[in-house]
Amino acid sequence: MPFDLLTLFEETETALTRWDEGDESAAEAFAKRILSLRPAHVSGTGYRLYQEDAVARYAQWILNMNRELGIVPCVEALYQFSGQFWPSDTPTLTEDQVDTVFQMADQVFCYTQKVSPAQPIEVLLFDAQHETLNGETTAVFMPDGIRGCICMYRMREERLSPIPVLLHELGHLLHIRETGGMGQVPSSFVTYLRCLGAQTDALSIPQLQDVFADTFMLAVMSRYPELEPPIPGLLEQAFKASYEYMSTLLDGMTSFDRLL
Repeated sequence: MPFDLLTLFEETETALTRWDEGDESAAEAFAKRILSLRPAHVSGTGYRLYQEDAVARYAQWILNMNRELGIVPCVEALYQFSGQFWPSDTPTLTEDQVDTVFQMADQVFCYTQKVSPAQPIEVLLFDAQHETLNGETTAVFMPDGIRGCICMYRMREERLSPIPVLLHELGHLLHIRETGGMGQVPSSFVTYLRCLGAQTDALSIPQLQDVFADTFMLAVMSRYPELEPPIPGLLEQAFKASYEYMSTLLDGMTSFDRLL
């Protein structure tokens, strides 16, 4: 039986309640159980796709990424995470769409070879709607390169296609790979926006990161005019400028191996 969001919510709640009551082994037992699971996935070129076992794989990510914080904060984070969803029948990403998006990004920019040549990017499909997000991206840097994890949820709008959302998340992974951290954007991107007349000083880092991710999305979609962009009213110049910037950025990227 799949380890779903409800199960995650209930098990983390139980572990935290027992810990509050003095059973300090409860959180540790929960973590050991999760880390012993072997979530099923489908492999594609440059990615691994988790569907029924997406929740279990996400829990493993949180536990592995935050070991230094201790088990209890990780369990608390998972408890908070699992409480942010509800059932929905809005559009969801399919296995075929995931493969299509990666093919598009690779055909236009050799994306996976530039961003994550040593480790497949993990895509986790959640069969539920998040209260504020359509998707989110996180990553860690390992000795052999970046390891990226993209969570995709059911869309918050009925009309929204998941394809540009996944492209947007690949854009987030790109700026993480390029800057080496979760809290920055490439300095060249700020220069690019200023050349377009944008008031970058008025934007926060998260806002700049979202604009960067949208720029990557538009750059890829500029080569696939049959796809409808989620941002209405864009001029052709916006697609052209996005493609030119991303081409320059990706062409100039040094492979991770040579940075070691």
